[in-house]
Amino acid sequence: MNAFMSTPIVKPVDFACNLSCSYCYTKDNIGDLLINSVMDYSTLASTIDFFCSSQNNIEFIWHGGEPLLAGIEFYTKAIEYQSHWLEKGKNITNSIQTNGTLVDDKWANFFKNNMFRVGVSLDGIPNHHNNTRRYKNNSCSFNDVMRGIRLLQESGNFSGVICCVNEFNYKYPAEIFDFFIANGISKIKFNRLRGKINKNHRPTHCVPFKDYITFLTTILDLWLVVDNLEIEIRELQCIIELLLGGTNRDCVLSGECYKYCTVYSDGSIFSCDTLPRRKDLCFGNVSHNPEDVSKSLTFQKFLSTCRVIRDQCMTCNWNHICKGGCLQDWSFDRTAQGFRNAYCRDMKVLFESVKSILTKHNLI
Repeated sequence: MNAFMSTPIVKPVDFACNLSCSYCYTKDNIGDLLINSVMDYSTLASTIDFFCSSQNNIEFIWHGGEPLLAGIEFYTKAIEYQSHWLEKGKNITNSIQTNGTLVDDKWANFFKNNMFRVGVSLDGIPNHHNNTRRYKNNSCSFNDVMRGIRLLQESGNFSGVICCVNEFNYKYPAEIFDFFIANGISKIKFNRLRGKINKNHRPTHCVPFKDYITFLTTILDLWLVVDNLEIEIRELQCIIELLLGGTNRDCVLSGECYKYCTVYSDGSIFSCDTLPRRKDLCFGNVSHNPEDVSKSLTFQKFLSTCRVIRDQCMTCNWNHICKGGCLQDWSFDRTAQGFRNAYCRDMKVLFESVKSILTKHNLI
């Protein structure tokens, strides 16, 4: 079990959230098994035990919806349950991804005292952010998010932002970059809103991949001009390190999707939550024996699919960077009788563009 499911994405409140973001991917990925409740302490204890009992290095990623809705008492219990395994020599880390609106002094102190890494979702300058990330009553969330970020920065537990590149902000990379740096936000991940765009379907606020590439390469030029080692642009840093012979990989370029799973409030274990929440991607439950889950038919079928997809990419000149990319981008092509990545060609253009910019700056 050591090689499997070492990074659980735990959703203690499932999809519950105090915001109603217009592009929220959970609206498309809820699938055919809908639950929306709070994980009880018994299931929480089983979750901790399931992942800590059979491996030595575990990263719990607490996610949502909005994971802070579970309350401080819930995470206090999680730390309590983890302490048993820490005493046994396990290496356990906790990360949490929040929209930031609920962060107050109590939360900031809790994260500081318990060494949580806290990421916040922020889509750039006020107008960009408020175009898509609003409360359920349609009021703006930007000011509350920035308040939360400042409290996290003061406590020393702020690990950066995730910024979704969408139809409202993709034309403004310089403004967004300058805004983040001016506000002391030096660790940034620019997520592209995934989804194939064609004449019959346009995912909400999604932009063509070519525009995402333009956005990222503009950011890269700005980043290289600033030349500040404290600034980290996650996607670009990963590609650059791999081009220079390094090994640091973002999950999308890891080729190790089996290490990531999603745990919902009832303890059910599914694949990474970027994939649809379907019965055929349910591996078991945290109440089960870890070895039995790893040998389950659904998990073994998932592993087999991963291998088939990765094997298709072995002869590609970019395989050492891409490793097949994100499974979300793959689908079965009945015409070709095989799997295909909808963004394979675009990813190659991105890698080549980054390489060209590095060459221009005499960095490779």
